[in-house]
Amino acid sequence: LGALRPRLWRALDPVVDAGALRRAYGRLNPNMGRSVVLAGVATNLGALRREAGVALVASLVLAVPLAVALATLSGRAELAAAAAIPPAAALFYPRAKLGLAAMERRVALSDEMTFFAVYCLLLSGVGKTMAHALDAVAGRGIFPALEREARVMRRGRTLGMGSIAALGDIGRNHPNRAFGDLLCGYVAAFGAGDPEAHLKSQVSELLGRMRRRLEAYKERASSLAIMVVFATVFLPIMITPVAVIAGPKSAVFLTQVSLLAMPSMAAMACILAHTAQPRFGDAIRLDWRIPIGLAALAAALAAIAVPAVWVVIAAASLAFSSSTVALTRGQRRLAAAIDGGQGMFFRDMTSRISSGDPSVSRALAGIVASGTSQYGRLFGAVLARAHARIRRADETVQEVLADTAHGSWLGRFSFFLLSRIADTGSVDAWILTRTTEFVERFVGAKRDVAAAVRPYMLVSAASPAAVVAMTWFLKGMLSGLPEVASGFGAGIGITQAGLGEEFDEATNALTMASATCANVAVGKISSMSVKDARPLLAGTIIAVLSILFMSAISTPGAALG
Repeated sequence: LGALRPRLWRALDPVVDAGALRRAYGRLNPNMGRSVVLAGVATNLGALRREAGVALVASLVLAVPLAVALATLSGRAELAAAAAIPPAAALFYPRAKLGLAAMERRVALSDEMTFFAVYCLLLSGVGKTMAHALDAVAGRGIFPALEREARVMRRGRTLGMGSIAALGDIGRNHPNRAFGDLLCGYVAAFGAGDPEAHLKSQVSELLGRMRRRLEAYKERASSLAIMVVFATVFLPIMITPVAVIAGPKSAVFLTQVSLLAMPSMAAMACILAHTAQPRFGDAIRLDWRIPIGLAALAAALAAIAVPAVWVVIAAASLAFSSSTVALTRGQRRLAAAIDGGQGMFFRDMTSRISSGDPSVSRALAGIVASGTSQYGRLFGAVLARAHARIRRADETVQEVLADTAHGSWLGRFSFFLLSRIADTGSVDAWILTRTTEFVERFVGAKRDVAAAVRPYMLVSAASPAAVVAMTWFLKGMLSGLPEVASGFGAGIGITQAGLGEEFDEATNALTMASATCANVAVGKISSMSVKDARPLLAGTIIAVLSILFMSAISTPGAALG
């Protein structure tokens, strides 16, 4: 493919560079130069037209067979018009691509600029500019959105701008107005000779905004968890009695709800949670190919051994969740330990550094020498290893501290800040105090979110048992009443055959789908990541045990009467 791609692009040049197509793109995608600046991407209008032309040709090639297939399968020729949608969408490709890039650029910086302002204030104490701060964060993996801004600034310098002028240009043309105001205000304050005062006011404002956003997410998390519990837990409980009464007619409906409606509602909840969450989740490493591959293998084996929908869902869910938990458990424990001890540790470091000795390495040595048990066993071991690496002198203090976080976002930020203090020798009691307050509030806010969602996690984990018990009870009640089967039930389809194996498999599939979808969504809301599969594992185990228990006991009619 790599060798064929240049030939393919050259073959499409006559189509892409056609005058009519260029005019069409120009009219449908106006002000593209301004859109490129707002998106902050390294591209040009010619490259965008080329990409859009390739997409248009590919969609036209697919449109004809798609139109024939739609008309043939549906028997309605007017549906063939739907095949025109992909080529029409390809005409708006440049605007859509740049618009999405600008939106991502705006949203991603909403959380990072607070910590960037803190870092800039620290560097200003030793005479370093904001441009130096942008260069320093590049390649660190802590602020990915700011690394993109560093690349934009470097492109400006390549075009002949000075560093401060490049900052001003980014600020004037940035889609995130708060970040633009931060940069433009800094440029103005730098010209006036007092950038530190501007940064202090911005840090106070941004930290307050971050605190309010954390508190707002706590309320939003509760609302999202309620929505998830209602959609994926209470909804199955409510439709199960109706399905029991409807008898054989309901089996297909329940299967459709299990395989289509439940995953759709869970995906929507995860998307809403992702848009509401601050962008500072822990960096948990996971090779998705392992859990997905194991889930696919387990589902295939289950389908061969026991051809039942609920068994396939259960096997895939168990394989996926158990492997994910096994691969991430150690990282999560360490990240939680670092977060838990971070507030006290940073307060102790602040006290030692502010006491007159700005040496980060000596402050860390003093903390380790006095004992680290108050920070917890795991975090204490992390600090002891960092101190040992510094004493060996094989690495600089900055390198050791920047490599000490172990997945915790808060730890990465705190140790990065300490590494910059070690690098610059700048000690500002004001910024250390503010950062300590933020660290403590951050840890408290994460705990509040987990506490707010915990009741709904328990409900979603226990819901499979409730669905299975209700189904069993209703079936037993109806099948144990002869007059229902011969009278009222005869008119609406309740028969012993109607409540047989097909119906049981459908309700079991609904139970498994409910457990899987509810716990995936609740885990995302609680831990801000779909990599937390602990709720999914617990919910799946409870669902499987509930179904097996109800299948193993006596028949419902005998049990009830």
